[in-house]
Amino acid sequence: MDIIANRDEDPKKKSKFVDKNNYFEIKNYSSILEQPFTLVSNGVKVFTYNFSEIPGFCIFLPISYNPLPPILKEVGVRIMNLKEFESLKAFQSIMWCDLFQTSYSDSDNQSYANYLIAPTCKKNISWLSVKAALGMKKDIKSSQKQSLDKLVYHIPPKRQKYYYVMKVNKNTKASDIACKISKKSLYSQEVPDTIQQEIIEKAEKMLKNASFVYPPFEYPLVLLRSVHVARKKELKHKKTYKPINLKIAPENLLETFYLTRKQTRNANKIVKALISIERYTYLIDFVALYNYHGDFNLIRDATTAPAYDNDKNYDPIENLGDSILKVISSLQLYFRHDGKNEGFLTDMRTSFVKNKVLCEINLNNELYFYMRCAKVRQKSFRPAYYTGLKRPSEVIVLNEKFSDGMLADEVESLIGAFYLSAGFAGAAGFISRIKVLPEEEWDKTIRFLDGMYRGMLGDKDMKDFKLNNFDDLIPRPEKFTLTSTSDYSLLETIINYKFKNQNLIEEAFTHGSLGLGYNYERLEFLGDAVVDTIVITNIFPLGKFTAERLTVFRHMLVNNVVLSRLSISLGLQNYLKAVKEIHEEIRRYFADFQWEEDLLDFGVYNSHPPKCLNDIFESLIGAVLIDSESLDLTCKIFTPFMKNLILHLAQNEERCDMNIRSKLSTFCQKKHTKCETKTRLDKGLVIAEVYVADDFICDATGNTSWLAKQIASQKAYLLLTSK
Repeated sequence: MDIIANRDEDPKKKSKFVDKNNYFEIKNYSSILEQPFTLVSNGVKVFTYNFSEIPGFCIFLPISYNPLPPILKEVGVRIMNLKEFESLKAFQSIMWCDLFQTSYSDSDNQSYANYLIAPTCKKNISWLSVKAALGMKKDIKSSQKQSLDKLVYHIPPKRQKYYYVMKVNKNTKASDIACKISKKSLYSQEVPDTIQQEIIEKAEKMLKNASFVYPPFEYPLVLLRSVHVARKKELKHKKTYKPINLKIAPENLLETFYLTRKQTRNANKIVKALISIERYTYLIDFVALYNYHGDFNLIRDATTAPAYDNDKNYDPIENLGDSILKVISSLQLYFRHDGKNEGFLTDMRTSFVKNKVLCEINLNNELYFYMRCAKVRQKSFRPAYYTGLKRPSEVIVLNEKFSDGMLADEVESLIGAFYLSAGFAGAAGFISRIKVLPEEEWDKTIRFLDGMYRGMLGDKDMKDFKLNNFDDLIPRPEKFTLTSTSDYSLLETIINYKFKNQNLIEEAFTHGSLGLGYNYERLEFLGDAVVDTIVITNIFPLGKFTAERLTVFRHMLVNNVVLSRLSISLGLQNYLKAVKEIHEEIRRYFADFQWEEDLLDFGVYNSHPPKCLNDIFESLIGAVLIDSESLDLTCKIFTPFMKNLILHLAQNEERCDMNIRSKLSTFCQKKHTKCETKTRLDKGLVIAEVYVADDFICDATGNTSWLAKQIASQKAYLLLTSK
């Protein structure tokens, strides 16, 4: 038996589609809420939930809502007899008509969703309220009905200018109340349940014994003895109306008294809660389809655009997913293209992770079904079992338009959510499921993705870390040396890892200038992705940073100056095997640079260390990854070397000034000088150059024009203001 309201709507309304311009037509809830309640031998099986922040009401669902959204609290399963069930169904119509201030209608139910809302009293269903609402009589007639209608439904043209003072307490009696109802439903003012029936009987008796027309009131109300009516702005003209024996039409009487004042106030919050509950049903579908076992809120954030919710959206987690996708795709490409150089591998990785490709992945897997961008307007929302006046949005259909970037961001955000819930393997499973990467060498790649590394830093580290001197960030070596050794025992002691394959560590320090059949480029390609992952996974839990700020954080930590300094701190230059010219370049750099100054603002000063110093730090990480066959272990080995840098930057996030370009422009205007930023492309990267008064100040490199200009402006501002 199908225990659900009539639903003969056009089945096409259930479908969702996308056109060439990324326009979507998406229903507000999934088929989960279309399931019928289960009929059992002694009634109907219902799953009961309370609202977390809406006391006075509960909701009955036909299914067990799992995972449970934070707006609901599970009460349990109960068997409701058919009479009670039908009473609650009828109650929905009355309550929703009151909330939406519409008259009753016999129109069919216009919603597919299947849930029941019930008022509660002391954690139990308030059947007294339900029966009171259903006890309304609509067939009472009066010989003076026309006059009564005119009297009862008169509404002043500028009613909003007035307010009404009503006082009801536990000592109020039915005889203290004179009833007069307006077309706009007026709700209970804490009328005790014990006198509701007395009020009803009095009203019916008044109607039956009507013998004359009573003087009309200018303001139709539920009147008490006495009621003060005053203007909001002009409180001078107060009028007091004495009680009268008023004849009423009882059609709307119980709309006034079946809910308490607290319930009436909270009832308006239910609509917002129902929108969230219905939206969550799509995420339940997602959880079941993709076998997700993590934090439900992560999936909610990963599928929420900033336009829908400015606080909880996919922006922060998207950066995390981008980094995880980068490292997993790098590892697979390393195995798929044995012998290919870094340039080829980088181009291939870019082709996999660019927005256009991820957008197609989203469309192919219909992930956009789960994303929300446009908010559902509460005024147009019509919940289940609403049978009042029809509105255009009886079945909520959201017309969404998503850019390619938004669809790509959702894919990366979901990857980030799977990583946070199940580590690298969890993210890889989702990547494989939606076919972001090809299947070649996938089994070999998966072997490297064990463990649950999700960063090693937390709030306690943030609280405990204090910067005393620059050596706390990156330890200064006792002396700057440049030797040539093949004894890696000291290095293995420093990093606390013993290589099983010595050929890998040899490869990690072999420069391409030697022209051998191998060099560190391929391992550097891997290490670059691992460094990126270490930074993002550790900085992510330290604060609620915006996507833009995380992007700048990443650049300030993963750049040539910082990584070269880490390389020097570990003494990696002593293991580098390269032509004499490379070694001479390193010696010249050692002769000129200052340890503190270059590190002061994470490389914003004009320091240009030889790129090979950066490269060998990353290639060493890549070598450990391949030798250990564990991305988890590799991250744990090298996180301590970057730990203090990450904590210091997180504690001083003002270094990532999002308005730095505006500050630079204002500074130059005050000095009456012209500031100009020029950009150019070099090997796929954007180089931004800052000129002040036509003089070159500095430059910076970034993956995007915005990032390059941001970093270049930061450099220029610090250089100019420090003079």
